[in-house]
Amino acid sequence: MRHPWLLLVALLWACSGGSSSDEPTDTASTLDGNGVLEDTMDDQTGSDAALPSDSTTEDTQQPIEYPVPAQPVPELAPGIYAWSDGTNDIMIATGGDSIFLLSASFQCEGNEGCLFSNNFSPLSCNKAYEKGYHGAIADGVFVIEGIKGTDKLVGAIQGTDTIALVYELKPEIPCCTKTFALNATWDDSENCEDFDQPDCDIYTDANCEEGLNCILNENEQPVCLVAGEVPVGETCATQGVCLDGKCMALSNDDKNHCYKYCQSNADCPDGSCLTITGSPWKVCSLPEDQYDKCNILDQDCADPNQACYTYSSVINDPICLKVGTSDKGEQCTQSSDCKEGFDCIGGSTCRRICSTAGGEPSCDSPFASCVPLVPSQGAGYCGE
Repeated sequence: MRHPWLLLVALLWACSGGSSSDEPTDTASTLDGNGVLEDTMDDQTGSDAALPSDSTTEDTQQPIEYPVPAQPVPELAPGIYAWSDGTNDIMIATGGDSIFLLSASFQCEGNEGCLFSNNFSPLSCNKAYEKGYHGAIADGVFVIEGIKGTDKLVGAIQGTDTIALVYELKPEIPCCTKTFALNATWDDSENCEDFDQPDCDIYTDANCEEGLNCILNENEQPVCLVAGEVPVGETCATQGVCLDGKCMALSNDDKNHCYKYCQSNADCPDGSCLTITGSPWKVCSLPEDQYDKCNILDQDCADPNQACYTYSSVINDPICLKVGTSDKGEQCTQSSDCKEGFDCIGGSTCRRICSTAGGEPSCDSPFASCVPLVPSQGAGYCGE
């Protein structure tokens, strides 16, 4: 729940690597300058386990050792089960007599440093059901095949709150393969009992009863909540008080606001539709009257925790936002990533603010040009 902008697409080969793709919002494969091939989407206790806890096997020809359930098979607590080692992660959920795969991210490294990654943003229970990412539990064991086309997940119940898993990462055009053995533990009481019910629509509130508001909860699942009375754009204290949208704070915010979900700028008559980093969904920017205007040369924001920045093509005048920490020449994605007296130019680099009239503030070098940025205030940025 943080503030604005970003996104990408491309498919290249740097080694004999490949990737598969499927939703939620399918984007594409990308290859960075280090030869990292990545497939992205805009879509822990027990007994009798036949594998070590949280282990991996890479590029092996030996038979895979699948987990076996504890005996007698424990009664599994309903809910969400999760595991992560900081790089790889998975989230599954119970639903009736089945297990549903809601999210997964696994990677392996092949020859010459070729890194393959299969991952997707969290699916709702209904979307996992529609995609076939579920497996029936039989005698304490379940299997989910065809994940991202070729991956496979095998699980065995180890305790009332633990499931032993083996995830097989095996791309269709392999740069590498890898088998992950791990224990997923109970994380949340939410589950997929209503997996066959259509998701509510966060944009229109469809499939919610009258008086209810469709939002994404902390697990990125669409749920219907009683609509509150706080208008879009106003400050809010907690979830469920907004007339529409979601109560949250973006990276530039000092406090929570009611943000409306959007798909394009057409959904935001008083602002622009902002991409949320790491999320497949977007929200409308706050109305202009929610910000304090300021002079970017004078840096005259009343709040000492804020600085004056340019904001977007929708809000023409500089506004006060929570001050950033990035210095001259450092990377940024939005204006307020930068320190006071700097701004994010081109959505990539912090540049010093300067006076186009030749006064203060000025550039470090007398040979640097002051490129106009806010003509109405005689402000620009140092083009060094």
